[in-house]
Amino acid sequence: MAKPVSESLFSKSITSNLFSHSYLFYGINTIDLNTFCFTIINDYLNYHHDFSLSQDDTVPSHPDIVVLQDEPSIKIDHIKEIKDKIKYGPYALNYFFVVIQNMDLCTPQASNAFLKTLEEPTDNVIFFLITTNLHAILPTIRSRSATIYVPTRDHLHSEHDICSFESFKSFDLSTRLSMCADLASDKQALLYHLHNWLSELTQCPSPFNQDDSNLILELLETLQYNVNVRLQLENFSIQL
Repeated sequence: MAKPVSESLFSKSITSNLFSHSYLFYGINTIDLNTFCFTIINDYLNYHHDFSLSQDDTVPSHPDIVVLQDEPSIKIDHIKEIKDKIKYGPYALNYFFVVIQNMDLCTPQASNAFLKTLEEPTDNVIFFLITTNLHAILPTIRSRSATIYVPTRDHLHSEHDICSFESFKSFDLSTRLSMCADLASDKQALLYHLHNWLSELTQCPSPFNQDDSNLILELLETLQYNVNVRLQLENFSIQL
């Protein structure tokens, strides 16, 4: 008998046994990205193949599951090895799952080789690509993958008063720039705002929201460095 599936974005895909060929998961925290990805696979195995895996378990060792991880650089030989493993499709499971962590570390040659794999997909093979640097991914790979933002769990519930992104964007530019001074005065509070804004936009996907999400991600990446926070936030506000 099929087991219950954790409530998630992928619940319907799991129970209906229907997936896209490639998913690109992006966010700020690598651990959260990996956990999100592994939970999907484990839920699928529990539901369709009578496994008994918890959400805290890593994916099991199985010939139909390949995880490329902990590589300082993803080279063309890594992609060739994956292509060789998946060329006949799954052996025992309904799907062959391929997880590539740190997809942004692909060399140009590896990216081009992987792109060809996406352009000529093998039946019943699902790619889960993980990155904390979305803009480092080849645009043609992004366009051929279902791109999904994964929030950082620590930032989902904030003690700070959160101004919604919809409200912030609705203000005129002079008001937004005025708010930037207050937001930039507390970097930690600003990070809470940015993460919650990403979560807000993810819940209502649209081409416009994707553009705004990309701007927020660029700002988050920039704020990792020693920069003028207010200046960066004002530049972000002007681009909205």
